[in-house]
Amino acid sequence: MGTVVHLASATTPGLSAATPSLEADLNIAPTLGLLGELIAHPRVRLVYVSSGGTVYGDPGGGSADESSELKPLSFYGAGKVAAETFLRCFQQRHGNPLVILRPSNVYGPGQPRYQGFGVIRTMLQHALDGTTMGIWGDGSIVRDFVYIDDVVSAMECFVADDALVGTFNVGAGVGHSLNDLVAIIERVSGRPLSVRHEAARGIDVQRIVLDTRAIRQRCGWTSTTSLEAGVATTWQWLRAQ
Repeated sequence: MGTVVHLASATTPGLSAATPSLEADLNIAPTLGLLGELIAHPRVRLVYVSSGGTVYGDPGGGSADESSELKPLSFYGAGKVAAETFLRCFQQRHGNPLVILRPSNVYGPGQPRYQGFGVIRTMLQHALDGTTMGIWGDGSIVRDFVYIDDVVSAMECFVADDALVGTFNVGAGVGHSLNDLVAIIERVSGRPLSVRHEAARGIDVQRIVLDTRAIRQRCGWTSTTSLEAGVATTWQWLRAQ
């Protein structure tokens, strides 16, 4: 028995907003190809990394847990829900043990810069360059930012223990608005961050914070890196590039 960790993804919410077929072509089709290969290996466990930041849509007040309704606002989120559905169907038909991890907004050193994606990475770059950062909306949207090393430690828990199966949120469990984030980045960098507010693009949830009790109870994992500490480490990495 072995474990395959499926992290491959080739789109962003902004990229597929105008071309939804990209989700089918670049994400869902390769996932189905992987499942085709696993048919001959029914004992191999699959760990799929989904998106806790997009699959729940706007859950309202409180935190979203794994039983919350899946109602994505973006085609990107819809693609993740579709992939999860195919995986569960495959598991029922072929018996492969299945883990679905739903990380929130992941950030940290090594993150490449993509247009319209990775707000912490993008803000830090603007702070470094002294340029103006465009923000969709008034900056009040709330996200659950989780540091990359914490996500890796969560994945290590599942790779190490073959008995762990099911669906699990992976997040800090704490919400911060984009306005909060601007203040943190200015504090960490010691530089002003010029912001230009633009019209909301309609694919971004207003508030998403993940309930992580399930993963804490099953494998003792919890996020240990505060947002300010993680941003500081990421800032140091970016300055060294």
